Amino acid sequence: CTPFNAILQDRCTSGQVLDFFADASPENFFLLLELCSTVHQWVTADPHHVAVFCVTPELPGHPHVDASALIAACYLMFSGVQSTGGLQMMQFIERTYRVHRSIKQRPSQESYVDYFHLMFEIPMLPNTKRLRLFKISLHNLENVGELILSVEVLSEGKAKVCGEDANWMLGDISSSSMSLGGSGSISHQSGGTAANEASLDLDITVFGDFSVSIWKYSIVDDSPVREYLFRCAFSTIFVHQQKHRVKLKDMDYGCFNPDLPHDFYAMLHFSDATPEKGDEQYVKELMSHIDKSPKKAKILEAEGRRYRSQNMGLIEGGGNPSLEGCLLYTSPSPRDS
Repeated sequence: CTPFNAILQDRCTSGQVLDFFADASPENFFLLLELCSTVHQWVTADPHHVAVFCVTPELPGHPHVDASALIAACYLMFSGVQSTGGLQMMQFIERTYRVHRSIKQRPSQESYVDYFHLMFEIPMLPNTKRLRLFKISLHNLENVGELILSVEVLSEGKAKVCGEDANWMLGDISSSSMSLGGSGSISHQSGGTAANEASLDLDITVFGDFSVSIWKYSIVDDSPVREYLFRCAFSTIFVHQQKHRVKLKDMDYGCFNPDLPHDFYAMLHFSDATPEKGDEQYVKELMSHIDKSPKKAKILEAEGRRYRSQNMGLIEGGGNPSLEGCLLYTSPSPRDS
């Protein structure tokens, strides 16, 4: 995944060049699994086959995001390399190969690599429903009424921007003391006191991987400038509550933003949405990649050894191997050891 894909295509005289993330965020479980599966099939098909990950460093003022550590960690886990967690594998990649994590989107990539590891450990996906994001609220942001903000939600390859010409609500969203802002800005609370909470009503359906970005607008040299207030990436697979709280430490660009205090957080408000054509197929293909992975095969092999050992002990002790075996199989999978 590189902006210099055309150069690589010209210079690759043997094999082929694949650009998996040309138009997509690297925080994408389906693409990560598809990439891992493709590379594993290639390198195991012939002992002379090799795979080379071509990456470019993150540069100031350039939109490219380095996902090399994320991809390398996911591939090693997919291939069955022993690990106790996604973040630990990413740290191993840094120490061993000097491939560093993204600076711009480190929190989201660290979250994704941990959930990537978890997908192989759990017997089923926690949530397969499509969700509706109907509100986002910002908390503990001093003088929020002076900011001009917008919300951008990217899901299923489509971006939707809200808030530039919509009304943000200012004040404590848990009470009725709300005031109305307009034209994208957030007004001050009535009475002259500056509120530190604001919310925006939305109506956006999300499914699979999605990201939420809050943009801040300002005027520099008589020209409008847009910059991140923060960004965060998720998958509906692991969103299992109607309210999802995002702390500052889990926000991309957030830790580098002087506008955000240490106790700032955002709340995403969800409800169930109507399923759409293709949702079920997405889940099936995602599970197929997981079930066919070397990592899953090793986990099932370890479960089988554990089951046989427990079964023999129950037979010798006069227990009920069928019942106990069923309970054992449906319990959380043991980690590789």
